[in-house]
Amino acid sequence: MYRDGDYAVWFRTMHGEGTGIVHLADGKISGGDCMFAYGGSYDVDGDNFTATLTTRRHSAGPTTVFGCDEVEALLTGQFKGTTAICAGAARQAPDIRFEATLFLQQELPAPDPARMSPPVNAAKLPTIPTGRLRATSAAGRRIPCMPPSVRPRQKLAPPKNSRAGSRTVRSRSSAMSTASWPITSSMPAMTP
Repeated sequence: MYRDGDYAVWFRTMHGEGTGIVHLADGKISGGDCMFAYGGSYDVDGDNFTATLTTRRHSAGPTTVFGCDEVEALLTGQFKGTTAICAGAARQAPDIRFEATLFLQQELPAPDPARMSPPVNAAKLPTIPTGRLRATSAAGRRIPCMPPSVRPRQKLAPPKNSRAGSRTVRSRSSAMSTASWPITSSMPAMTP
């Protein structure tokens, strides 16, 4: 069973929740988060423990989850493998229940050199061809290098079976192609 070590802690009350880092060593608690430093002591009896946790502000920001900056919380909890769960209340806010879960931070083993990939030799990598590439289809026809939507000077045919008036629309795409086709409408033309 693990007891001493570095723990990531998640805690909550009815006022909010937060996270921090706690170091447990030889019955002493130390740690903190971005606004508070933690301290205190703990006693272990088998899988159960009791702790006294204190907080002290070191940076500006919101209050603790208890609603005040400096608290002394009395906690009881239990170790379960590499986690610990505890609950309690602060002397400064006895009606507010505090719950916390601690997760032991384990160091990852060093990678096995035999399983590591070999270093990359850039000279052995394939090179990217330079110049303009021409692709061919399975039938041996050349495939254009640019999509039809950007080919320059592309002309669009007017729609078939249109009941077009004499008005036309001219537009230019980003490739400066021109298109012209009659405007069709299902509504009759308005006359003044």
